[in-house]
Amino acid sequence: MINSAPQLRQMLSKIWQWLKNVFQPASSKDKLAPIYSRGVSGEIRRDPPVLTDADLESLFLELLEGVNQQRGQEWALKWLKNIEHRVPTERWVQWLSRFGNRLLASPAPHQELAGRMVLLGELGCGDVSDATYDIGMQLLMRSGDRTWDYEQFTDVLTPQTPNSNLEEMIWEYEQVSDMPEDDEQVSDVPTTVIPTVELSQSVAAWFEQSNRQYAVVPEEAPQLERSTATVTYSQVIEYTNEVDSSAFERRDRVNSDLETVEEALTSHDKSIEFKVEDDSAWYNRGVALRKLGRIEDALAAFDKAVEIKPDDYSALTGRGVALRKLGLVEDALTAFDKALLIKPDDYSALTGRGVVLDNLGRFNEALASYDKAIQIKQSDYSAWYNRGVALDNLLRFSEALTSYDKALGAKPDLHQAWNNRGVTLDNLGQITEAIASYDQALALKPDLYQAWNNRGVAVVKLGKMEEAIGNFDQAIAIKPDYHSAWTARGTALSDLGRTEEAIFSFDKALEIKPDNHSAWNNLGSALSDSGRYEEAIAYFNKAVEIKPEDHLAWHNLGVALKQSGLVAEALPYFNKAIELQQNYEPAWNNLGSGLKELGREEEAVVCYQKVVLLKPNDYLTWNLVGSMLSDLGRMEEALEYFGKAIEVKPDYDSAWNNQGVVLGKLGRFEEALVSFDRAIEINSRASN
Repeated sequence: MINSAPQLRQMLSKIWQWLKNVFQPASSKDKLAPIYSRGVSGEIRRDPPVLTDADLESLFLELLEGVNQQRGQEWALKWLKNIEHRVPTERWVQWLSRFGNRLLASPAPHQELAGRMVLLGELGCGDVSDATYDIGMQLLMRSGDRTWDYEQFTDVLTPQTPNSNLEEMIWEYEQVSDMPEDDEQVSDVPTTVIPTVELSQSVAAWFEQSNRQYAVVPEEAPQLERSTATVTYSQVIEYTNEVDSSAFERRDRVNSDLETVEEALTSHDKSIEFKVEDDSAWYNRGVALRKLGRIEDALAAFDKAVEIKPDDYSALTGRGVALRKLGLVEDALTAFDKALLIKPDDYSALTGRGVVLDNLGRFNEALASYDKAIQIKQSDYSAWYNRGVALDNLLRFSEALTSYDKALGAKPDLHQAWNNRGVTLDNLGQITEAIASYDQALALKPDLYQAWNNRGVAVVKLGKMEEAIGNFDQAIAIKPDYHSAWTARGTALSDLGRTEEAIFSFDKALEIKPDNHSAWNNLGSALSDSGRYEEAIAYFNKAVEIKPEDHLAWHNLGVALKQSGLVAEALPYFNKAIELQQNYEPAWNNLGSGLKELGREEEAVVCYQKVVLLKPNDYLTWNLVGSMLSDLGRMEEALEYFGKAIEVKPDYDSAWNNQGVVLGKLGRFEEALVSFDRAIEINSRASN
C-alpha cells in the first residue's frame, strides 16, 4: 500500500526507467549470441542456421549504432565484410526493400532511424548504402519535419486577342505569385477517454498503449488512434514529472502527424526546457511556428538551431524559407547556398533556392536549381511544380506543361498544379483543355479563387461573357479584395456594353489596389466606349504613369485622342506603343489610319504594309492598300494587293471590282470585264 507522495513518485520513476529500456531500439549491447560450427576432422559440420528477418534487423540496428557513433566508412565497410559470409550484399538489399516497405507503411515518423540510415547512405558503402539512403530520405520526406515543399502560385490573366474593331479596348494579363501552405492544421481532434486503472499500473499502461497506438495506426481511423496516443503520452508526462524529454519528443511526433500545431509547439517548448542545446528541438519549434504563420519567431528558432549546430543544413533550409516569406530574398538565397555547401545533394534546399531565384527574376538559374533537385529525387513533385513556374516565366509553355504533368503524376491532388496547368494551356491556345484543368483544381479545392478567376478569363475567350462574369463573382465571393477578379469582371461587363457596371468593377479594383495599371487602362477603355473621352484620357495617362513600359496603355491613349478628334496628337502615342512592342499590329493599323486621315498617304501605306505582314489573312487591309496604291498611281503594285485579298477571300466582291477598275486603267479590258462579271455574280448571289 502506497501512503505518501514521495514513495509514489519514487515508484513511478523506477517504472519510467524500466519503460525507457523496454521501448528503446536495439543498440550495440543487444548483439546476437555467436554461432559456432564444429570443424574437427571426422565430425559432422553443420551449416549455421539461416538468419531470419528479425536477426537481420538486429544486425542492421547494430550497424547503424556504429555509424551514429561516427566510426566512419572504413569501420562500416569492415563490418559488412566480416558478415558477408552470412549476409551477402544481395541479401541485404532484398531485406532492406522489405524493411523499408514496413517502415513506410507505418504512420510512425521514425525520425532518428531515418537520420541514421541517411548517415550510412552518405558513407558510400556500395549497394547497401544506396538502398539505405533511399529509405531514409523517403522517411524524412514523409515526416514533414525536415522536408520543405516550395509551391509558388502563378495566377495569370492572359491577353485578349484584339478583334477587327481596332479601337476597342484591349485588356492584359498580370501575374500574382504566392506560396500556399501545403500543411494545413487539422481541426476538431477527437477527445479520447482513458480507462481508469490501478495507479501503480497506469503509467506503464499509458506508455505501452501510446507506443502501440503510435506504431500501428489503422488506415480507417488514424486521427482517432493518434489522438489517443497523444493523450496517453500526456498522462505519462503528468505523472512522472521527470527531467527527461523522450515522452515529450514522442508526443511531439504524434502532434506533428495530426498537425495539431499549437499542441506540438507546446511540446517542443517543453523539450527545449529539458535540452536547451538540442538543435532538433529548436528546429522543430521553427517548423511549428512557420505553420502558425509566426514567421519572425520561426526565423529566430531556426537561427538558434544554427547557432547550436552551424552545419545543420535542415535548419539553414528552414531559415531560407522563413527569410523568403519575410521578403528578404537575397538573405534567403544566402541561407540556401550555405545549406548546399554542407550538403550539395539536399533537394529541398535546391528547390528552395530555385523559388528564391524565381522571385528575383533569375529564371534560367532557378530552372537549373530545380533540374538538380529532380536529378536527386525524380518523384519530388514540388521541384517539378516550380520548374513549371520557371518555364512559364521563360514563355516555354510546352515544357512547362510537361513539368506540371510530372508534378501531378507524383501528386494527383495538387490543386496548384492543376490551376497553373490551365494557365499554361491557355497560353498555348488550348482553351477548352485549360477550362477542364481549372475544373479539376476546383473539384479538389472549391474555394480556390485564383482558379475561378482564371476559368473566367478562359471562358471570355469562348465568348461566354455571362458565364465568365459568374466565375469572377465566385472568385470575389471567396476573396472580396481580389483586385484581379474585379478588373476581369469589369472587362467582361464592358464587352457586353454594360458600361456603368464595368466602371463600378474597375473602381472597386482601384479602391483595393490603387497602382493596378490594368484597372486604370480598362476603366479608360470603358469610359472611351461610352464617349467620355476626356475622362478616358486621364485614366490612360495614369496607367502609363504607373507602368511606362505598357504598350497597351500607350496605344489606348492614342485611340482615345483620335476618337476625340485629336488625330495629330494621337500619332506619337501609337509610335510609342510600336517602340515598346514592334510587332503590335493594332498600333500599326491605327497609326496608318491616323496618317491617312491627315493626308499622309505614302506613310500610311508603309504602316498598312506592316499590318498585312503581321496579319496575312486580313483581306480588308490587302484591299485597302491596293486602293491607296491605285490612288497614288502605283497600278501594278495595286493589282498585287487586290489579288492577295481575293486569294484570302475568293468571294470578296469589292476586291474583284477594284481589280477590274485598275485593269481598265491599264487598258487590259478583257481581264477587267472578267473581274467585273465576277463581282456582279458574287453581289447578286449575296442579294438573293
